Amino acid sequence: MSTTVLRNLTLAITFAGAVVLLLLSGAAAQQADTTGALSEERANLLQGPAAQGGAAAAAQATGPGDIQGLSLPATTQQYPRLDSILNNLVADYQSGQVSAQAAAQQASIHSGQRVAVTVYTAGDVAALFQYLASNGADPRNVGTTYIEAYVPVTLLGQLSQQSDISRVRAIIRPRHFQEPPTATATATTTATATATATTTPTPTATATITPTPTPLTPAPATPTATATVSPTPLPSTATPTATPTQTPTTTPTATASATSTTTATAFPESRQANPAQAATNTPTATATPTATPDPCVTAIGVLSAAESHTGSFATSCPVPTPPPPPTPTPSPTPQTPYYAHYYTFSVSQPVQITINLTSTTVDTYLLLRDGATKTSTIIAGNNDGGEGTNARLNIGLMPGPDDNRRTYTIEARAFLRGATGSFTLTISAPSAVTRLAIHHGVPDWQQDDKPNVTGSGVKVGVLDIGFIGYSDVMELTTPRELPATVVARCYTGIGEFTNKIEDCETDTVHGTAVAEAIYDFAPGVELYISQPISSGDLREAVDWMVDQGVQI
Repeated sequence: MSTTVLRNLTLAITFAGAVVLLLLSGAAAQQADTTGALSEERANLLQGPAAQGGAAAAAQATGPGDIQGLSLPATTQQYPRLDSILNNLVADYQSGQVSAQAAAQQASIHSGQRVAVTVYTAGDVAALFQYLASNGADPRNVGTTYIEAYVPVTLLGQLSQQSDISRVRAIIRPRHFQEPPTATATATTTATATATATTTPTPTATATITPTPTPLTPAPATPTATATVSPTPLPSTATPTATPTQTPTTTPTATASATSTTTATAFPESRQANPAQAATNTPTATATPTATPDPCVTAIGVLSAAESHTGSFATSCPVPTPPPPPTPTPSPTPQTPYYAHYYTFSVSQPVQITINLTSTTVDTYLLLRDGATKTSTIIAGNNDGGEGTNARLNIGLMPGPDDNRRTYTIEARAFLRGATGSFTLTISAPSAVTRLAIHHGVPDWQQDDKPNVTGSGVKVGVLDIGFIGYSDVMELTTPRELPATVVARCYTGIGEFTNKIEDCETDTVHGTAVAEAIYDFAPGVELYISQPISSGDLREAVDWMVDQGVQI
C-alpha cells in the first residue's frame, strides 16, 4: 500500500467525522492484559523509588486558594481542591441528608459508595497509589502525574487535603451531543358548510322558477324556465328530492320544447345550477388519443442485468433545444443541432453501474438525467472517460423514497454538432451498494484508473464514544456494510474492558457510522474499535492499538 493510498484513506476517515487517532510515535507501547489489570511494567514502576525531576519541581499547593502555584479567587467551598460536583456530593453526605451510596449515585460514573475521579498529584504517584488502595479506593489508570480511581465519598474530603494533591476532578462520561427537540404547535380548524333549498309552489298548475346566479361566475342575463307540473297540491315546503316532470320553454327569439325528468338537488350558493342548461346540455364522451412511441427513446425498464444496445446518431433525433427568449435582440442564428438517442431505466435499490458509449467514427458524449424525459435534470456527464474518444460513466444511483422505483434517462449523443454515425451503448450489471457509499462518492473512488485501492492489509482504528448497532450491521451481507470480523476493546468502567462488541454498543451510533464509511471506501481494511470512557482509558486504548499494529 503506497503512502498516497494511506493518505487518501486518512482523508476519508476525517471526512466521515472520525475521532482523531493519537499515534504516539516514539512512546513505549504497553500491552494491556485481557482483564484490564495494570501491566507488569507499570507494577514495577509503582514498586520502585519515588519519581523525581519534573514532579519534584512542580509547585506545591500552599493553601486553599493556591493550586500548583496559581492564585485562585476566594471560594466558599469547603474543599477547594475538589471540583464543584464533588464538593456538592460531600456536602450532601456530611449534612446527613443522604447516605454515602446515594450521594455517589449523583455522580456521572460511580460504583457503590465510590465515585470515579482523577486525582492529580505533584508528588510521588506510587505513594498516592498505595494511599488510595489502603483507604478503600480502587486505583485504575495510572499516569505520571495522575491516577484515575473509584474513591469512596467518605474519603474525598480527606484526600483533597493531602499536601501533595493538587486537585481532584469527577470523571464525566462522554455523551453524544444531540439537538434539543423543537416544540411544534399544530392548530386544526374545521369548517362545516350547510346548504338549504326551499321550494314554494304557486296555487296554480304553472310554477315559475328563477335560479340565483352564482356569485363566482356572473351571467349577463338570468334565464327563466316555465315548467308545467302536475296539479297535485304540494306541501308548503318541498324537499330537494322531489322529481317534477317539466316542459321547459326558452324563448329569446324562438320557442323550443323539450320533455325531461329532472331531480332537484340542493347546491351551495357558489355552485347553483342553471335549470335551462341542465335541461339542454348533454355530456359528450371524449376519446383519449393513444401516445405515439418516440423513435428516439428506448425504454429498458427495471435495470436488473447487463444491457447492450446499438444505434446511430441520426438527423431524425436532434437534442431538444431551449426556446429562445420572447423578444431576442438580435435574433439568434439557428445552430446545427446535436444528435442523440435516449435510454430510460429505473432502479429500486442503491446500485453502482458503469455506462460505456463507444463509436469508431464519432466522438461520443454521455449525459445522465434524473427523470424520465429528455429534459430532466442532468446529474452526471462524461466525454472521454473511456478509451480514446469514447465516453464512460461509473456512478452510484439511489432509488426513490422508501425504495420505490426511480427512473433515469441516459442521453447518448455525439460530442460535436451535426455529427452522425453508429454507436454501441453498454450498461454493466447493477451491483448493490450502500446509500452511504453513494453519498460519499465511492463509485468514483473505485474507478478503473484507481486499481486495488481497497485498503487490503491495512489496520485502521476507530476511537469513539459509542458503537450502537455495530453487531447488527456486521450481519448484513446484501450488501455488506462492515467487515465480517473486528477486534474490539470495549470499556465497561474506568480501566475495565472486554473484547465483546456488545459492550461497545453504548450511547451513540456515531462510531458505527464512521466504521461503515471506512469500509465503504476501503473494504479490505482490518478494523479495531474502542470506546474509552476517561482520558486515561483513551491513552491506554491508543497504546493498545499501536501495539496491535494499527496504522491509521
